[in-house]
Amino acid sequence: MTHRLSLILVAGLFLVLAQGAVESGKTQASQPHLLVGIGVGLLAIVWAAAVSKARREALPVAILALAAMAASGWSGMILTPAAKVAHAVFSHLAFGLAAAAAAMTSESWAAKLAVADGGFPSLRSLAWFTPASVTVQVALGAAYRHELMGLIPHVSWAFVAAMAVIMTAAFTMTQCGKHPALRKLSIGLISVTGVQLILGVTALVGRLANGVAAWKVLAATSHVLTGAIVLALTLALSAQTLRHVEPADEAGLASNGA
Repeated sequence: MTHRLSLILVAGLFLVLAQGAVESGKTQASQPHLLVGIGVGLLAIVWAAAVSKARREALPVAILALAAMAASGWSGMILTPAAKVAHAVFSHLAFGLAAAAAAMTSESWAAKLAVADGGFPSLRSLAWFTPASVTVQVALGAAYRHELMGLIPHVSWAFVAAMAVIMTAAFTMTQCGKHPALRKLSIGLISVTGVQLILGVTALVGRLANGVAAWKVLAATSHVLTGAIVLALTLALSAQTLRHVEPADEAGLASNGA
């Protein structure tokens, strides 16, 4: 039941993100966006209470998700460009942290399987670095959209974030290919990252092109939302990695992850 509630919350947060991405050019949020945001916030409180009872180790992540939602709501009421960037980042983090908590409330989390971490860089170190790199990329993208920063930082860091994501997913599949949850998340992460790179180029072309066209709005919105999915999958994979992957010398396991 708690896992289903987690999935409902993730879907609700994605809906709020989609509304925000569509309305990004407006000076203030529409009433539907505000109402859905309030509804999702109330659901999140119920969800956090359920998580505290069903899966105590997921409670810190749930609390962080609630904090990100609160910060997103607060920054969304301020109309300065810096506040809009903060609103975008906190909204993405809330969605990603809820996805990580959903992974922690799943059956695959309960059935812990020890997998050796025998590679370099270690999967556990990538589990911390990769979500941070994607979050930085989200912030740089928001800063570019709201004209606080130029294009170069966003494009330059995109290579770092993309390499970190692809490396993490590829290493996970190599070392933990027999672990169903880790394999599925890795495959999904590589696939969505590939789509995100294509959308990023398309959105950039649309932004530099003259005139207003529906495809430009669709490309930009899709790029923002796919970036949120990349962050969510990265955080979910990191949570599962920290749960199931152990240093080979400590676990006494073969380094092939079998």
